[in-house]
Amino acid sequence: MSRADFYITISKLSSGDRRFDWNGRVAGDIDVIDYVKGRTSLFAEYEVVMGNELRPFDPNQGNYVLDGSTSWRFGGIEVAGVFHHLSRHLSDRPKVEAVAINSLEGRIQKRFQHEDTTLDVRGGLGKVIQHSFLDYSWRGSGDLTARHPLTPRLGWFGRTTFEIFGTDASIAGRSEPQPSGRLETGIRLNGSKGTVDLFGGWEHVADAYPVERNGRNWVFAGFRLGTR
Repeated sequence: MSRADFYITISKLSSGDRRFDWNGRVAGDIDVIDYVKGRTSLFAEYEVVMGNELRPFDPNQGNYVLDGSTSWRFGGIEVAGVFHHLSRHLSDRPKVEAVAINSLEGRIQKRFQHEDTTLDVRGGLGKVIQHSFLDYSWRGSGDLTARHPLTPRLGWFGRTTFEIFGTDASIAGRSEPQPSGRLETGIRLNGSKGTVDLFGGWEHVADAYPVERNGRNWVFAGFRLGTR
């Protein structure tokens, strides 16, 4: 493997809804093979959402994302074909129907650099080819991350991400796209073996509870442990 990145994130949420109190994520992003002109990669993430309805730390849902991609590089621009899978599950609560989507997407990304500051830009768009419960027909996504070193061991970062889902009105009567977005900023501590991010921000999540078609907002603060 030419590259393998892993991270663990824990965030405290302030939402006004007892179902959304903490968020945790564990993820790995691996280049299975890099053939110079491009690469084949796998990304997997598990997300747990905890509230305080039944107990102080009450994990009420677990969500899984799996992306497989193959790319080609053109003079600093990377274009990829992606298979995207999302599966959502309730914990300690009855759920009979599956909640999931599979989509085929195209993605493009590029890094810009000015002196010590880097800006990574990525965007994607694709067709949902299978869905369960969710009324999504297509998915768009993007993220923009800026980083600037303050000292050899300390740096600043800011990141914005979004997802937007087109909907099939014949399933649930919704015809308008459903957006999600996240704004995050913080500092990164660089060690010899890994990194620690301390961050805060704001987030809107479309259909935040797996079996409800409603969005939720919250502010958050947390930390992320990553490989270097």
